[in-house]
Amino acid sequence: MNTPVSTYAESALFTDLTYHFTDRFDIQLGGRSSWLKQSYAQTDTGAYVGLALMAESPLVTPKSFANENAFTYLVTPRLKLSDDLMLYARLASGYRAGGINQTIAPDTPRVFGPDETQNYELGVKGRALDRRVSFDASVYRIDWKDIQIALADPASGQGYFVNGNRGKSEGMELSMEVVLAEGLHIGSWVAWNDAVLSTAMPANSTAYGAAGSRLPYSSRWSANASLDYRFPVLGVTG
Repeated sequence: MNTPVSTYAESALFTDLTYHFTDRFDIQLGGRSSWLKQSYAQTDTGAYVGLALMAESPLVTPKSFANENAFTYLVTPRLKLSDDLMLYARLASGYRAGGINQTIAPDTPRVFGPDETQNYELGVKGRALDRRVSFDASVYRIDWKDIQIALADPASGQGYFVNGNRGKSEGMELSMEVVLAEGLHIGSWVAWNDAVLSTAMPANSTAYGAAGSRLPYSSRWSANASLDYRFPVLGVTG
């Protein structure tokens, strides 16, 4: 039997503001500072401890701690070429907290670190044909470092996380909505994405990955189409 005791606490300060240089040009600035604290301990009892872990029961794992401080930001300049056409750019950072591995396998790390991203995007938004057609097109790049990777201990089968090397994701997105008639809308989007490892996994890593290998669960192409009809029910419109 496994009896875990864990805590997770996060506090944050964040703000954003938009400054309008002219009626056509503005910049949005945002920032967030977070403080995260985690702890984890567990007690294992029963025959499993001796058979799988080759230890005496009860097996008490000392409490582990993980404390982190993170700062993320957002910068978005926007230029309105007309009332129906706008260019924009976005520079932002992302952060995913690390944590404590809930395993007592002897050769696995007790804690794993955060992974972080730098995000770049250029795009255009607009409306056409008497505003019956709206569209949003963009190109982007994401630089990802210290990627969190899920592994398994070969002896006990217990899962745990480690930090890998760097990756990147580059792509393009296009979305569009067309008003065919009053209440009748057709929408669609398509995206192309190239997500790969920027640097190979270390030679002593139990996870293999060469530079240029595609990141798991990343699709090169994805798309969606929808048709909606909105109509009043009992005289109430949504």
